[in-house]
Amino acid sequence: MIPDPSPPYEVDTSGALNARIRKMVECAKRLGVENEVDSSIAGIFWQLFRKPREWGDPIRDFRNAQFTEFHGRLGRFLCVYHVHARIPMVMVKTLIPQEGNPLFGQNFDE
Repeated sequence: MIPDPSPPYEVDTSGALNARIRKMVECAKRLGVENEVDSSIAGIFWQLFRKPREWGDPIRDFRNAQFTEFHGRLGRFLCVYHVHARIPMVMVKTLIPQEGNPLFGQNFDE
C-alpha cells in the first residue's frame, strides 16, 4: 500500500446523500436532538477530512478502481465510505443511523 497522503482529504458526497443528511437534520430538529445529531455528523466529517484510514475499518478493496471501502461509526451513525489508494480523496457512500440513535428506523431516502 502507498503511504497515506497528508490531510486534509477531499471529501465528496452525492446529491442524494446531501438530501439524506438534510432530512436527518430536519427530523432531529423535530425530535429535539438537533445538537446531538449535528455534533455526530460534524465529527464524522472531521474524521473523513483528517484521518479516514485510521478512523474506519477497511472492509474490501476495489483494486481496479484503487479504492478501499471503510466503515466508520460515531454517535450511533454508520458511515460507509471509500478512500483512494494514492490520491487524498474520500467518497462517502451513505450515512445510516444505528440502533440507539434517535433517528433509527426512519426512512430518509424518499
